[in-house]
Amino acid sequence: MDRALAADLGVPTAGLSDAVDERWSFSIHPHPVPASDPAAGPERMGGGADWSPFPSQWILDGGLRSFREELAHAGRSIAALKLLAVVAIAASSARFRAPGDGLAAQISHDEISKLAGLSRPLIVAAKKFLAGQGVCDVVQDSPSGRTVYRLDARSSAYGSIHHTAATFQGSTSGIAGLRGLSCRHTSGLRAMKAYMLLSGLRRENAQSVVTSRAEIAHLTGLRDNQVIGALEELRRRRMIAADLRAVRASADMGRLTLQTCPL
Repeated sequence: MDRALAADLGVPTAGLSDAVDERWSFSIHPHPVPASDPAAGPERMGGGADWSPFPSQWILDGGLRSFREELAHAGRSIAALKLLAVVAIAASSARFRAPGDGLAAQISHDEISKLAGLSRPLIVAAKKFLAGQGVCDVVQDSPSGRTVYRLDARSSAYGSIHHTAATFQGSTSGIAGLRGLSCRHTSGLRAMKAYMLLSGLRRENAQSVVTSRAEIAHLTGLRDNQVIGALEELRRRRMIAADLRAVRASADMGRLTLQTCPL
């Protein structure tokens, strides 16, 4: 870890991740969700909510378990998930969509910082981590000073990020749901892993996702009590709508219906 990133995170040590039970599996909508039409995308809509597609096969393959929460890794992990959400939303925006086929965004560090509340060292670490995980390709576009993030076009499954339709209409507050999650606390990472999983499970623009505590635990690497805590954190931050009494009372196989709220 470089000195700037260590200073940004304020953490000195690393640990080992827990082993994960591999028993759970399920299927999801197999075809890409079409990106927003430039004429009707987030920038052109007057209000309400929108959904931006992103490749989610890596999530269904257990990729979220690689986003570790030990002290020396938690900041980079949550920053990477926040960056991924920004890229997915930006790739559906006429303002940031990169030229060419597929889902790709062309966006600067300063623009990402404004939208997600990330420092430059965390953005650098996050994009390296995402590229290393095969989630996206990263290419620096020197003439524009922006970086091109191209999401995995080989994915056989796509989810969608739920966000406000006015995300890129010149707001100075950025994406509230992302900016509100600190990169210094494991509770934020657990919440973001749960939110990205729910986004990955979403079929097209359906607001509700049917899953279970066991599925969430398996695909995120969280323990059961951490799953409950993550969902409570998301509800507290108004990132999901859920009956938490049902969440706490459900058995491992009990099905839950969770509704995501716009970031």
